[in-house]
Amino acid sequence: MSSPVDTSRLERRKPKQSRSDATRSAIVLAATQVLEEEGFSAFSMRSVAGRAEVSVGALYDYYPSKHALLYWVVENRLKKRVDTIDEVLAESDFESKSLHQVIEDVIDALNTAGLYSRLDLEIRAAEDADLKLSVYTTEYKEELTQRYIDIWRQYGSMASDEHLKYLAEYAHQLDTLSMKMQLAHPNKSSSIRQLNRTFFHELAEKHAL
Repeated sequence: MSSPVDTSRLERRKPKQSRSDATRSAIVLAATQVLEEEGFSAFSMRSVAGRAEVSVGALYDYYPSKHALLYWVVENRLKKRVDTIDEVLAESDFESKSLHQVIEDVIDALNTAGLYSRLDLEIRAAEDADLKLSVYTTEYKEELTQRYIDIWRQYGSMASDEHLKYLAEYAHQLDTLSMKMQLAHPNKSSSIRQLNRTFFHELAEKHAL
């Protein structure tokens, strides 16, 4: 899958030295942790530098701006979600597996990969607050939407592409709501996930096919 923009511009340099590679990895990890643990509102070059234990100046040597670093973190996360779904679909035998089971497999894989978390919610908050980021991630959103459409087509959906796209976008909203509820009520995560599964099955079987 091609990237929405030339990501080479999001890093100021790509040092070959192993120490520099380790520093860049530490920066990306720190940026991810700040976004997940402190939220988008607290995301700054200073907060990331402090957690990565590098100077702010050194951080700018690797990423030219806060937005460039944020985009890099977000892209990695969205790519992981697309790749996780692709792995499930690549291993699915659509002739022997029911739509119900494929949906279960996708939800289980995303959950196992840790893709229902505060980090994912903060990414959505960042997209809402940053128009450029939202534009930047559009291709990944379209890729995710197409995965849902592909599944429904595998099971013979005769609905129009426009209708299926609408349903897929609705499914994304259900995902976000489920994450918010699980984070707000961690002791009820299991029942909330089950409710989300039920909505997905109803959406797929009664509206998409």
